[in-house]
Amino acid sequence: MKITSDNILYYKLEDLRNMTLNNNLLWLESFGCKIYQEKGLISIENSKMPDYFARVIISPPKQANEKALLILNEFEQESIKPEIFIDENSTSPILHSILDSKGFKPIEVNATFARVLFPGPKTLDFFLRPAEVDENKKWSSLYSRGFNHYGIKKEIDRIRWLHAFETSDSVKHWFIVKNKSLIGVCQTCIGNSVVGIYSFTLSHSNRTLSTLHGALLAIRMKLTEQGAAVAYFEKRFKENIRTKKYSAKPLLGFKVIRKLIGYRRVK
Repeated sequence: MKITSDNILYYKLEDLRNMTLNNNLLWLESFGCKIYQEKGLISIENSKMPDYFARVIISPPKQANEKALLILNEFEQESIKPEIFIDENSTSPILHSILDSKGFKPIEVNATFARVLFPGPKTLDFFLRPAEVDENKKWSSLYSRGFNHYGIKKEIDRIRWLHAFETSDSVKHWFIVKNKSLIGVCQTCIGNSVVGIYSFTLSHSNRTLSTLHGALLAIRMKLTEQGAAVAYFEKRFKENIRTKKYSAKPLLGFKVIRKLIGYRRVK
């Protein structure tokens, strides 16, 4: 089947949603997350990173209500509660009421953006250089500074990415280079016929529109070395959460193919 310029229509939407979701699970496993799946429910756990303790519901609304009740009953006596992410197609007023009764409030939307990337203009000033295993500390340090992680967060980053460097064949770590200077980092996760773009960040002194454009062009060049590639990334939005009414706009030519409403216990 030929990839056309009509973007993500190369695949049926549901196929593309499944492909990107399974790719995302590969990325999560790369740094030590344990993934447990049953029909319509995904459990994500990481004993060293409480931020990665979640349940994802992707069932039809009626089954989603049942799964939410199972999750809430499972953790009724636990002090740590999971974040619960509900596919926008799974949510309903009843489900919102069930979660609200237990103190879970919608606090963010996790949107998946996807498109087909084609080979385009090239640049000599910007490129991606693979990070070797023995460069994991340098890569992780650039990542931490880019995301303003210091102290214990920086140490968690170091452990997290060392695990990915040493164990994952799917996740590749890259330095973003401008001329001869390392100006940022990113990751690619290859699997399930798509490429996930993760952990993209630039050093604070290089956050200009021209540098951002050059860095994105370098990523595009790398991903399309062998021809067109189906790529995706995820972005979290913490404002204007309105479950069914929330609308993430297209970004950089990428279209939204999935929205997960994130609930967290706030009382």
